[in-house]
Amino acid sequence: MPSIITPKERSPIGLIQEELWENPHRTLVSVMMLNQTGSKAVRKVIWKFFEKWPDAKSLAEADENEVAKFISPLGLQNRRAKLLRQMSVVYVHHQNIIEAAAREAALIKTELDDKSEDFYNGWKIAGTLPGVGEYARDSYDIFVMRFIEVGHIYKDKELKRYVAWALERQKTA
Repeated sequence: MPSIITPKERSPIGLIQEELWENPHRTLVSVMMLNQTGSKAVRKVIWKFFEKWPDAKSLAEADENEVAKFISPLGLQNRRAKLLRQMSVVYVHHQNIIEAAAREAALIKTELDDKSEDFYNGWKIAGTLPGVGEYARDSYDIFVMRFIEVGHIYKDKELKRYVAWALERQKTA
């Protein structure tokens, strides 16, 4: 399936993922919070959340009940806290390869650029982390790995809007 490179500039849509693309773990945390929750609610807690748990290691070591209490305004807090912690534990275990893949993705200029084995391995690992479903994988592909699959059916309405913007932007570039 053909793909285009995700624009690095911000869209008029203003997705949280656009602000976090350079940090794979924070991108995953944000989309796990956004799952079944509006961006306004997530924006009210996410930046303070990252002050308290700034990286995968701190979240992996966090008390699950404390995380649940902190994110309770989002709903589904016990399930989210458990999955956020589980995802972070596995992320820490594979952090070097996941982040190497993300660094490589940030340098890609066209979909034809050669990609290393680490690129593909890091991408595959991130897509199978606990709590990472279809929405998180699609967001990760678009914003961290920097590619949009043309013809892929994005189910989330905000991702659809973003992809439409990116495709239109490419036509006019």
